[in-house]
Amino acid sequence: MKSLGFTNITEQPLYDIEIGITAEGSVGNVSINGSTDYKKGDIFDKDAAVIVPYHLKAEDDPNKPKETADTSEATVEETPDEGAESGEDAQQTKSTIFNSTNDADTAKLGNSGKFSYVKRLSNYDLYYLIDFDEGAVYNFHYEQGYVDGTVYTIGSGDLNSGLEAVYNDGDFTVVLHFHYENNPAALVEHLDGEETKYDAASIDDTLKIKEIYESNR
Repeated sequence: MKSLGFTNITEQPLYDIEIGITAEGSVGNVSINGSTDYKKGDIFDKDAAVIVPYHLKAEDDPNKPKETADTSEATVEETPDEGAESGEDAQQTKSTIFNSTNDADTAKLGNSGKFSYVKRLSNYDLYYLIDFDEGAVYNFHYEQGYVDGTVYTIGSGDLNSGLEAVYNDGDFTVVLHFHYENNPAALVEHLDGEETKYDAASIDDTLKIKEIYESNR
């Protein structure tokens, strides 16, 4: 939407995927000034309110009530172990964004953990797995269970300033960075003079694709 000139864009996560038919991270009906009833050629002010909803797993909803055991008959109070994390700190540790192994604040730095992205084409999908833990970037070609790929070595930079990743000791280099600074929701690839945008992908799904790739090597 930013490429169309809009400046007031809000991303809205929808935790509504119950059985996995809808692709995680896929975009829903975009609204402009509260309406989705528009067509090609309609004109809006550049500062019109644009809301871009995207679908996530219902089970990942941070506001979903947690099931608690019935403690109506409990009479013993437990004292937390010394040095144990507080409830808030523990929640922060567990709260990761769906396309990374990082929590939201750490992910914005774009320099640690793992990140995953996808570009869906008509007959196959292209995935990026950026693995700072291994010092590697994987670019997978995934088609109906078949996986091929290229492995780069992470060089300099980060996903805000631009991460350089090198193939085969310098045969060629790809540069990757967040589409918007400090926002890991999308990735831009610079390769052979071309610029390509990738959307966030489930880190769990991408790691499974990596397992298939490595088992076939």
